[in-house]
Amino acid sequence: MIEIKACPFCGSITPVALHTEESYSPQSGVNHSMYTVICDFNEGGCGSSCGYKHSKEEAIELWNNRIGMNVELTKELDVND
Repeated sequence: MIEIKACPFCGSITPVALHTEESYSPQSGVNHSMYTVICDFNEGGCGSSCGYKHSKEEAIELWNNRIGMNVELTKELDVND
């Protein structure tokens, strides 16, 4: 079993859940399952989610991935434009 980390935006753990989306491709006639992790707004979370992946493990890995704390995330904007 893979552990799902708390939401990186609001810190909640309770509303964080694995979500399955089923889709049908008329061209191939095949049903596809896609997975994402969400911080469910309807359960008290902030509504954030990660992208959809083809497996539960990939979706959880994407959600659990965090940028290192020593990375500076800034962008300079020219406010005169």
